[in-house]
Amino acid sequence: MPRISGPRMPYFYRVHGLNIASELELPELVQRRWPGNHPDVQVRVASLPVLADLRPTSLPFLSAAGEDALFTMDNAGRYLVRDGREVLIDIYPAADLALVRLFLFGPALGMICCQRGLMALHASSVAFADRVVAFAGPQGAGKSTLAAHSLAAGGVLMSDDFLVVSIADGGTALAHPGMPSLKLWRDALDNLGRSPDGLRPDWFRAEKFHVPVTYAQTPLPLARLCVLEHDEAAAIGQFRRLAGAHALNAIVTNSFPPEYFETHDGRESHFQQCAVLARTIEVFELRQNRNLESLRSTVAMAKRECLA
Repeated sequence: MPRISGPRMPYFYRVHGLNIASELELPELVQRRWPGNHPDVQVRVASLPVLADLRPTSLPFLSAAGEDALFTMDNAGRYLVRDGREVLIDIYPAADLALVRLFLFGPALGMICCQRGLMALHASSVAFADRVVAFAGPQGAGKSTLAAHSLAAGGVLMSDDFLVVSIADGGTALAHPGMPSLKLWRDALDNLGRSPDGLRPDWFRAEKFHVPVTYAQTPLPLARLCVLEHDEAAAIGQFRRLAGAHALNAIVTNSFPPEYFETHDGRESHFQQCAVLARTIEVFELRQNRNLESLRSTVAMAKRECLA
């Protein structure tokens, strides 16, 4: 497939451990330059041709184009993700750029990480001092809410909903800084004593808001992963250590959507990474209910164990 050229990249960012040069301004991120300005990923706006020999996947909006991936997102555009290094966005004429960026930050950058062989977890994470605790689980499990209460207890945001983890040469698992905001429901804001006035509503959920917060600037060691389970009988929260196959299954379940690997051959390598991570960090099941006092107590326990 021929390379599509474009103008000099005017915007520079860093997120998920990746240096990104973009033709499209990304106001949700903080602009920054890095030594030499050599990007890991380029984001371009391009008119994509009709792509031949597309292979469908189990996701209706995702197709494989050779080793590349094509996302076709309603009301936004088409995103061609190539070689873990480039995202070409063919923006629909009437598209709202906020929606275009939303799919860039979610599916497209997720696929970039997948193509690069990076491990990404469906988790929100917070640093206490120099160690990170991550809260994993499906949509609606309360990851962002626990992260927000962790910030109120003195933590610093590492990521919301999407956490990239790498294993350093010494065998330490490192969590990389993600987006500099939290997405919180109105009732979570109420519990934190914060008004939604002036906050940007989420595109798909009017009662959820983007909350700018203080966030980590550098990678930090990931100490533990807590997989959330809702349990009204759990009082202030119950932690149960997972080991062996149970820990591995928890990591696999809360990592890349398996459908992403239908576009390229990376499933075995990803499973091996999950196995290494399961041996490197502590993995817990965290059963909790969601009343305010329980959330505060759960966070206090998580903070204490993280700093122990």
